[in-house]
Amino acid sequence: MAQTANERVAAILQEWLNERTAQMVSILAANKITRGPNQLPSEIAVPPITISIGNVGAELDLPDYYVFTDEGVKGIGGGYKSARSTGRYSFKNKYVSKAMVDSLQEWNARKGRKGITKETMRSDAFGTAVNVKKHGVGQTLFFTKALDQRYVDQLEQRLLEELGQDVEVNISIPI
Repeated sequence: MAQTANERVAAILQEWLNERTAQMVSILAANKITRGPNQLPSEIAVPPITISIGNVGAELDLPDYYVFTDEGVKGIGGGYKSARSTGRYSFKNKYVSKAMVDSLQEWNARKGRKGITKETMRSDAFGTAVNVKKHGVGQTLFFTKALDQRYVDQLEQRLLEELGQDVEVNISIPI
């Protein structure tokens, strides 16, 4: 039985999203964000494509904090050069929360970093948290680069070749 037009579009969209997801993971790896407190690369998921009358859609499943890793977060400075970021997000004060230290302490325990003992783990986590607040989080642009307009144009071209008619691709990015 032949595939319907919507099924063919869904297959092309699924393949395109898989390619985009692979590129995101690759960019994160190039930025050495393959593990850490947030485990972002393993949290990127492509759910099944949805098909309704005349429409084919998909949502890329990303954790809420992806935007901070993508665009970066400005540090508070204090005489130090901040990490490169777009300036859209920034830390509001220099104080380190208990939750931030706890998260970094858990990360240290999981990672098993050399030279850090159980006795020094809390103070190392606190020092890391202060450093992150001061310098910020550098941008990776893993999401922005993977969904660049040229890739959207490639998707439109694939769909045009498959269907023989122009299609409209709408990408909305909730923030």
